[in-house]
Parts: sequence; C-alpha cells; structure tokens
Amino acid sequence: MIIKKERLNQIKEAADSLFAQMPYTEIAITTIADKLIWSRANLYKYVTTKEEIFLEIPAMPALSADEAYKLQLNVLMFAATKIR
Repeated sequence: MIIKKERLNQIKEAADSLFAQMPYTEIAITTIADKLIWSRANLYKYVTTKEEIFLEIPAMPALSADEAYKLQLNVLMFAATKIR
C-alpha cells in the first residue's frame, strides 16, 4: 500500500508540474507518463484519466502562490474552451 501511495504522489507531482507549465488541454495521460519516464500502461495501473489526477492535486501540500495561480489559470482556460 505504501508503494502505491508513493507512486500516486509521484504522479501528482509530475502532473502538477505540467499543469503549471502547459495549458490543461495540451496535457494527456501520455504527457504525464513521459514526464515520469513511465509507459502509459504503467500509469494506467494507478489512474485512468488526467481529470482524476487533476482532482487529486488539491490534496497535495500547499502550492506556492505562483503555482496556484498558474494552475487555476489553466483550469479556467480549459473551462472556457468547453463553453465555446
């Protein structure tokens, strides 16, 4: 169980880094797997969608103000694309 928890933390940290750098819409499971230097199949053992990962990120320790701002901006940009 500890190993799974560690892996999930690695996934959240990698995804958080990507969400802070790139628009939400440009990130895929493959992007996250590449960041981790894992195969997609290995990543799918722990999560099934980027949305699942994204929703877990708030459970991480507090982000810096800059990181939180970038993350929220990416979410808003994604939401705006769905409204159009």
